[in-house]
Amino acid sequence: MKSITPLAARTLIIAGIVLILTSLLDYVILLLPPNFGDLQWKIGLAGQMVDRGIVPLVGITFLLVGSWISEHMDGRRMPGLSGMRMASLGLASLLGLIFLLLVPFHITNARAAQQQQLTTITEQATQAETGLSGAVANQVQQERGRIQALLQNEEALTQAISSGQIQDDQVKLLQQFQDQPASIDAYLQEKAQEEENRLKDEIQKRREQATGGAESAALKSTLRTGLSGLLLAIAYAVVGWTGLRGMRQ
Repeated sequence: MKSITPLAARTLIIAGIVLILTSLLDYVILLLPPNFGDLQWKIGLAGQMVDRGIVPLVGITFLLVGSWISEHMDGRRMPGLSGMRMASLGLASLLGLIFLLLVPFHITNARAAQQQQLTTITEQATQAETGLSGAVANQVQQERGRIQALLQNEEALTQAISSGQIQDDQVKLLQQFQDQPASIDAYLQEKAQEEENRLKDEIQKRREQATGGAESAALKSTLRTGLSGLLLAIAYAVVGWTGLRGMRQ
């Protein structure tokens, strides 16, 4: 058992150091190249840092457990062990502060990105509604031309009716238009209004769906990254601050 204890202590310490260094290197790479003017980059940075936040915590835990085994079970103190333990506890305190600051940082950016997305959705909906009148007017002109072409060509009208291209209700309308040409404008205006209302309802539904999706995505991101960051901050603070206080006593 005594021969295994030094090996276990060294293994834990080495594994802890490797995990800490690789995670710190990973964090440095995440920051390169910095682009703090981009909201999506900042949101992605916070999310990826939180996702990787457990790795240095595991490394610090391994190092502390390995140092405890080395001192209390092996009976021999490894050179530089006290300095490494102090450094790991200081790193834990620093990471606790960083993750604590990441929570409001991410929430602020997520809300700003959500507002930006909602503004874009509103602008697109407004632009689509603005172009409705022109699109409906084009459809009305096409329908007017089709009706007039049928009314002016009885042979084509008869052929369309016999072939089933025109249904009974449409035949009645065409007969009404032949008897009362002025009714064409009233019919087309009514159809234009119905089509415009339908398109407006469709745009509004799409806007509501897009708005709901943006709000839901922002809420999920805020809760996931915010709560995870807060839990990591608490864990690092407990490890770092209690460990440093214990070493001073």
